[in-house]
Amino acid sequence: MSRQSSIARFQAAGSVLFILLFPAVVRAAGEWQSLGSPQATTAVTPTGDMCAGGSAADDGSFEDGFGVPNIFLGTPDTMVQRLIPSAYPAQLTKACICWRVGGSGGGHLPFTVVAYADGAIPGALLGSVTTDTGTLLAGTATFIGISCVPMNAVVLSGGIYVGIKWNHLDNQDFFVCGDTSSTTPVAAMFSSTNDGNAWHASTQDWPQLHSLGIRAQFAPPQVSDPDPPNAAPLTSSQYPNFRFWVRISDARLGTSVADCVPETVCVAGAIPTRAEVFVRIVGPKTNGYLWPNIVKFNTTKTEVWIQQVSTGDIQYYLLPALATDSDTLPGVVDKTGFLP
Repeated sequence: MSRQSSIARFQAAGSVLFILLFPAVVRAAGEWQSLGSPQATTAVTPTGDMCAGGSAADDGSFEDGFGVPNIFLGTPDTMVQRLIPSAYPAQLTKACICWRVGGSGGGHLPFTVVAYADGAIPGALLGSVTTDTGTLLAGTATFIGISCVPMNAVVLSGGIYVGIKWNHLDNQDFFVCGDTSSTTPVAAMFSSTNDGNAWHASTQDWPQLHSLGIRAQFAPPQVSDPDPPNAAPLTSSQYPNFRFWVRISDARLGTSVADCVPETVCVAGAIPTRAEVFVRIVGPKTNGYLWPNIVKFNTTKTEVWIQQVSTGDIQYYLLPALATDSDTLPGVVDKTGFLP
């Protein structure tokens, strides 16, 4: 894109003041021509964390690098692409962003991964994670992988818009990889210069763009452990720094059995005087942890919560039901349960 065409574009949008402050940057052929315009170059295959086995819209090769066309002083740029999980429900666990670096200096770029709800245009913001590219060299194309688990963004049907928010003026040599191959289906891509309050279809500015180097991995949603029962905990003089809750068969709360083996918490279920569950805290062991040991003497579902009083940490253990004629004594040994 020439200097003249850049000025004409911004003047047509009524952004004359921007042109006076930030004139277009004209570079040699094969480099990005101006702020927010694509790179005219040959196709490259990037390196890095490419979210293998996840969701992608590109063909694996990127011919250009793209940014948000209209850049305003002090405002972040956002680019997103619609991605579809292979099964539902699906939690967004990782995003992989491909950055193309032009110019001669390279460097790094701080950016934020964002996720928006599905729709004809991006919907509500579901979450964000801030990170940095680390140092990337000029002339390279690199995928950067970022964990999105903290977002807790779950897709029940359809897709999700995944992308990045960054300040292009932080490093004008960084652009998002773009796939312009005619055989790549055109993905749903949008950009925003006001934090997602308004969206602009990327193909209106770059009709040659078919998809962006934005990929994602999904997994079944992580299920949080249930909270302990709303009841007084069991305590033991053997373990003054721990509290216990035991629930048997989804209904009965365990009670303490006074006559118990030393260094063991004995918990009764249906019969107040008969222990159905033994709990011990062993250690610290050679790895530095205190190890919870649990054994149940029944065939019903049994849940155990152990709380370390000094830290407030709670560990949850589920011992499933067995066949009524089972003669096994199921249990668990958590070798990394608590630190002393």
